[in-house]
Amino acid sequence: AKTIAPDAHFLNMDMRYCKNALVDQSVDGIWASASLLHLPKPDMCEVLKGLYNAVRVGGVLYFSLKYGTEDQVGEAGELFESDTRYEGEGDVRKLYSYFAGEDEVKELVRNVGWEIMDMGEDDKRGTNEYITHSWVYMFATRTKE
Repeated sequence: AKTIAPDAHFLNMDMRYCKNALVDQSVDGIWASASLLHLPKPDMCEVLKGLYNAVRVGGVLYFSLKYGTEDQVGEAGELFESDTRYEGEGDVRKLYSYFAGEDEVKELVRNVGWEIMDMGEDDKRGTNEYITHSWVYMFATRTKE
């Protein structure tokens, strides 16, 4: 990304601290593909609020999350899974927060103030052994000051 956009500003940080690093209405868009799902569910609303404040009116947020049912991930909708793609690095475990369906994701986003532009499901289960859940993606925009 830095090669393609050498003048762009990139942040590599814990997303829970974005609200402290970004000036209100200072960015045109945020791309959070497969990022928010690594936050504990109770933290997601606060992070989405921080991202909302950082985006200019008319700016866009893209994100993707995983769908999962309670029997797959437990009552809290969260699961620590080993990621076996990192051989030789020990037991790499990642937190994944799963959502029961479209309504749960819509409610989370709308409660913060985002307006949903587009939402869909990407289900590639069965294409390889690593993909075990379907994904939901969303484009949302900030329409109010």
